[in-house]
Order: sequence, then structure tokens, then C-alpha cells
Amino acid sequence: MTAVAPRSPDIDRSLARQASARALPAGVRALFGLGLAALLLWPLVPLINEAATRDAWSRAVFEAAWSSIWQAVLAATAGVALSVPLGWALARLAVPARRLVRALLTLPIVTPGLAVALGAAWLLGPSWPLLVVANAGFGLAIGVRLGGAAWLALDPRETETARTLGLPFVQLVRWHYVPALRRAFAASWVLAFALALSAVASAYVLAPPSRLALPELALGTSGAAIGTTSSAAASLLLAAIAVIALAVFVRLRPAQHGTLGAVGFQPAGSLAIRDRVLLGLAFLLAAMVTVGPLLALGHGAFTLGAAEQVTGANVSAVFADARPFELEPAAALRYSLLVAVGALAIALPLGFVGAMLVAPLRGWMATAVEAALLLPLCIPVVLASGLRVAERDGAFALLLVHAAMGSALMVRLMLPSARARVGGQFEAAALLGASRWTSWKRLIAASLRGRLAVGAALVLCWSIGELGAALILQRADAAPASVAIAFALQRRTATADGLAFALSGLFFLFVSIVFVTIEYRRTREITEF
Repeated sequence: MTAVAPRSPDIDRSLARQASARALPAGVRALFGLGLAALLLWPLVPLINEAATRDAWSRAVFEAAWSSIWQAVLAATAGVALSVPLGWALARLAVPARRLVRALLTLPIVTPGLAVALGAAWLLGPSWPLLVVANAGFGLAIGVRLGGAAWLALDPRETETARTLGLPFVQLVRWHYVPALRRAFAASWVLAFALALSAVASAYVLAPPSRLALPELALGTSGAAIGTTSSAAASLLLAAIAVIALAVFVRLRPAQHGTLGAVGFQPAGSLAIRDRVLLGLAFLLAAMVTVGPLLALGHGAFTLGAAEQVTGANVSAVFADARPFELEPAAALRYSLLVAVGALAIALPLGFVGAMLVAPLRGWMATAVEAALLLPLCIPVVLASGLRVAERDGAFALLLVHAAMGSALMVRLMLPSARARVGGQFEAAALLGASRWTSWKRLIAASLRGRLAVGAALVLCWSIGELGAALILQRADAAPASVAIAFALQRRTATADGLAFALSGLFFLFVSIVFVTIEYRRTREITEF
């Protein structure tokens, strides 16, 4: 076998000069990236003007914002704490049907919040503790992804060596586990907090009627809880908190994921009985958070209005000509799919451009641009309320909000592939004589293909299940299925409730099929969110 000589420093310097000569300056890229973010976030301007008065910032504003903050803190903490042992188990143990288990644990990321909230309400009724449990699914799903990758990168042989040498468990955690895992789980907590902060659908269903103080709910009910101006101020306050959270997430998120390599998976039967019991309890709690509400949703969809007898009348009523309330369910469902496909068509090119602009940046510029591009993911209700203040509503306004949200998702998913171009592989291929098209096809396009499929599925799922922006921008001739579900719940009849459960069940069926299929087709064991 012919030995391959190491690349000389002169070649490295030549590649660096060629790359810097072709690339835009970092400052220019940052300006373009911030300009793209401004294009997505422009509805904040009329909202800022609406809230730019002293009267807007009353005590009620901070009380309304606090009601969102504390439940998001509790939800993120509970979800991420539960993800620590589960991420270890999926990364280290030979768990049966590991991909299916991981897909079920990460379903809360893509499952419409209405579906989860309705299932939870069917089990126990609306309450603040149940709202926290429902939103804990964000922390569980993200922690399993990012935390599982951190567990993969941690060599178990080092742990075994430390135990063999008699290192106490407390010191093992302090000196070995915490330094290796803290960035991943801290990033998971921050992102879960930002998502739970704006979880309108679960709050709409699970918040007790006497405590509808969330500013998103006030916006969605035409200021029923607090005034329109004060509600705008409260939402801007939450948007500012989301900006800080996303900036922290970008700085903390691990840059690369490890692989298990030749270490292999540990048989689950090799654990001590106590460890197996504790791990089983953790999986049981996770199932209650992720799968439990969805099973209850299916039960309600096929039994509501039928005296606990199984019936398909609720599902068939979705496509019937009868209209039990203001909106036609089948038309609302078609409208949701149309808006989701339109948002996807806009989000794909914008997300690609945004990822390519962010990829070469480093330091504070990368943090600022990436956080700005990710912000629409956490504040769709705030963007919608800005459009409402600007007297823009209906289909086009809703499409703008969903496109902004989808663009943020695509940026997040495309960034790893975009950074591969910056890592020197693209320039090395050019130096070896490969054309730019060949280099792009072999190095970038192959990696982007899988991420585009995942991103497209996520954009469709998030768009179909989004409720807050749809409530604000609804019109009689332009209301998606999520609004139809909300209207059905307001009727408080068995027929309308059964229809709401059936529509939510169709949402969940579509999302679960798409997501589990993609999970099984992925080649990597654990990928970042």
C-alpha cells in the first residue's frame, strides 16, 4: 500500500489564501445575514411603535410575562433532567428498537401542541402543573438529541478506568461527567426554555380559565386578559428574553458530535438491578410525557359523543358536508396544508442562504446573526401580532409568519452541512483538480439532501400545528385547521369536542408517520437539533 504523505504547511496556506480571496469579508456576510433576519422580523417594528408608550408598561405586563417565564423554567428543567439518563441509555445501551424509541421520545418537537394538550386535558383536565408537564416534552426531546450526542462523544473506557482506580462517584461526576456534558445539556435547557416560553397551543387548552394571563392568550383573544397595548409590551418583553436565550444557545451548543466507534453498545442486562429499575422508571415517565397524551387523544377521538363506545363518527364528520360551527373542517384542513406547502417553498431558499451566510462567521458576529435568524422560531405569535397592528391579516400574513418560522428551522438544520464547505474540504478538492460543480455535488449536496428532507418535514409539521399566529390573523375566509379546533373547543358540546379530537388526531397521525419514517432512513445515530 502506498503511504500518503502529509499535506505541507505551504499547501494549507495556499488553500487559506484561495478561500479568503473568493469569500466575502466576514463583516459583509454579517450585514447580509442581519438584513435577512430583518426581512423576517420586520413585523416587530409596528409592535414596537404600539408599545412605545409609558402607559403600555404597567404592572400587569410584567405579571403576564412572569406567568409565561416561570412555567417555561419549570418545564425546561423537568424535561432536560429526565433526558440525562435517557440520552445515556440510547447512546450506550443496546436498547431494543432504539431508533423507534428515540423517535417517540423526540416526537414533542414536531407534534402539534394542540394534539398533546387535548390528550393531556382528556386525562386530567386543565391545570398549571399539567401545562408544565406538556411543555416538558421540549426539554426531553432536545436533551435526548443534544445530550445523547454528548454521551456518545464521552469515551466509556475512561469511566471504567476511573472506577477501577477507586474514584468516588461524586468526584467522577464532578471531574468527568460535568465538564463533558454541561455544554450540551445547558444548550438543551436554553432552547427548551425559549420554545416553552411561546407554547401557545398548550397554554390555550391547559391554562385554567381563571388564570388566562399569558400575553399570547391575550393577543389571541383580542386582549381579553390585558389591553392590546399592554399585551404588545408583554410580548416584546418575552421576545427580548427569547433573543437572549437563543444567543446563549448558539454559544453553548457543541460544535461537533462524537461517534461510538469501536466501543460498541453495552447489553442492558449487564446493569445492576437497581440501575435497571431506575432506568425503567425514567422511560415510564418519558412515555407519560410523550406517548400518554397522544394515546388519550386517540381514545377521545373514537369515543367522544358515543357513550364510551368506539366509533368512527368523529373522524368521518371532518370530511362531511355538515358544519357544526363557523368553519368547515375539511376546508380548514386543506387551507392548513396549502399554507404549510407555501411556507416550505419560501423557507427552503431563505434557509439555505442564511446558513451559507452564517457558516464562515466566528465569534460575536456568528452568535448575533444566527440568533437573529433563529428568533422567528420562538416568537411566531409576536410576529403575528405585529402584522395585526399593521392591519395585515389573512392568508398572506399567515404565510409570512410560517415562512419566517420555517426559514429559522432550515437555517438550524443546514448549518452543519454549510460549515463543511468552510472546513477546507471544498478548497482541497479544487486544488486536486475537481471542478466547483463536482466538489459541490460530492461534498455539500450529498449532506444537504438528507437535511433538506428532515427540514421539509419539520416545517410542514410545525406549520400545520401552529395556533397562536393563526388565532391572531384569522379571517372568516382564511382560517386553518388549528383555528377550527379552537372554535370547536369553544362550543363545549360533545359533537364539537369529538370533531376537535378527530382533527388533532389526524394532525398527529400525519406528523408521526413522516417523522418516524425519516428517523428510520437516517444513517447517523444521533443528530443535532
